[in-house]
Amino acid sequence: MSYRPNLHRASSLICLTFFYTLIFTLTARAWNELGHMLVGQIADNKITREQSDDFRSTLLTLLKKTGEYFTSLPDKHFEAGQFATLATAATFMDTYSGKVYSTKLYHYIDYPYLPLDALETMGYPPIARDPINFPNVSSQLNDSVSQLIKSRADIENGEVSDEVAMAFVQLLHFAGDSHQPLHNMALFNSQFPDGDRGGNKFAIKPVGDIRELHAFWDAMGTAYPYRHWYDKDAQTQVNADVKDLDNYVQSHTPPASIARIPVTSDIWRRSMILRAAAPAGIYNGIKPGQALPQSYIDYVQTMSKFLMFYAGEFLAELLVYALKGDIPKHRAFRKQYFAPLYNLKHQQQNRNVLQRIISRELKMPIEQIHTNKVDENRLLR
Repeated sequence: MSYRPNLHRASSLICLTFFYTLIFTLTARAWNELGHMLVGQIADNKITREQSDDFRSTLLTLLKKTGEYFTSLPDKHFEAGQFATLATAATFMDTYSGKVYSTKLYHYIDYPYLPLDALETMGYPPIARDPINFPNVSSQLNDSVSQLIKSRADIENGEVSDEVAMAFVQLLHFAGDSHQPLHNMALFNSQFPDGDRGGNKFAIKPVGDIRELHAFWDAMGTAYPYRHWYDKDAQTQVNADVKDLDNYVQSHTPPASIARIPVTSDIWRRSMILRAAAPAGIYNGIKPGQALPQSYIDYVQTMSKFLMFYAGEFLAELLVYALKGDIPKHRAFRKQYFAPLYNLKHQQQNRNVLQRIISRELKMPIEQIHTNKVDENRLLR
């Protein structure tokens, strides 16, 4: 895997391994297993429609050898069946992170959302000034594409290194994670002065066995019945749900807050669009511990269907670009965003955009929004 080392963070993660275990129930799982299978199947369908048999053969060889690598790891006991299709393989990083705790940070990025009324009652808390965890879902997705590009010739020859295998499963999974809104933000207010960890601490009146806002979004607002990747009828359910998603997206207008997502291939900008959607509905009209209004449930289902579709299409295009070099013709595509390492200048540009978003929302001058160092422990979910 290819990411810039952070020695201070690495030492913190080693010291906190036991802590990771204790908080596993709060760990982010953007979209549930069904959701990730839908993303993988949408990508697979698009590739089947638009790419040659040779490209698909290369992709299937990569999938097969990736499965062989992970199932051969000692003491991990990964199952070969999870690599049967792109859809099932798209669920794997949740399984992997359940056993390799240091990778849990890879699944999300905590951009702050501080409502105006919270600012008036509590001020701008220092902990919300620079809460962006690193590595994060955007940096890992970026680096996974980069690793596959660098190894393109080897992959075409059927050679799959452990770095390539890791990059491949990360790309399959994090393309989905990056489109789950609560993997792109955390709410800060008087009830959550240290942040709500992407809705994991935001309790709701149970919907079935769902008790947190994050889990409700993971389940796409319960739009579809849940399936595990290993269920016998999983593929049948996935095919039916993908057909429904496609029909829905083709016959409905997307919410205005996310309408720009399909026209950018910049991983970071997509995340920013989701973060900027917070005032438009992500946290609107709901309170911790209370039942979700039907209007909010409908909103989550609508958003989730479009975002799931966008994620699958995006995954297909990233795979084609990484393994073949074809640039999507209908997108504002910028190759420089897939630098071999996370670019510090780009990180600062990203933070500047975030500060402008916060400044507009809070009616606060940008110069009052600082980037002080904060305690890394509270980044753990």
